[in-house]
Amino acid sequence: MTLEQLKQFTQDYFDVDITEKTRKVEIIKIRYLFYYYAYNYIPEYLTYQAIGNAVGFNHATVIHGIKEFPNFMLLDTKFKNEVNHFEKVLFKFMDNKKDKVKVNINKVDFIKRRINFYEQQLKQLQQ
Repeated sequence: MTLEQLKQFTQDYFDVDITEKTRKVEIIKIRYLFYYYAYNYIPEYLTYQAIGNAVGFNHATVIHGIKEFPNFMLLDTKFKNEVNHFEKVLFKFMDNKKDKVKVNINKVDFIKRRINFYEQQLKQLQQ
């Protein structure tokens, strides 16, 4: 899968334009999802700037989006469920295209640890 294919797939799946310059959280979440999946799952090496250029934003915005994406997943269960379904459909699509998925285990482990940390912090705050 190419960056452009991922962009089109994401926009079609969520029925939004992720290139739109807006502060609407619904669109920002999906744009961050695109950054995250482009960086972590596109088989070719992509720079932050290349990912940003695909949607008209700069590298700093991409870095911020990749870092913030797990927070949206943690705090918004409806969005998390949508992302889980998106991922299943995306991976099925990628399998059909015979693409290989690049998974950086260190990043996945880091994100899992970060989510666990925030879940523990949230439980402590709720007590």
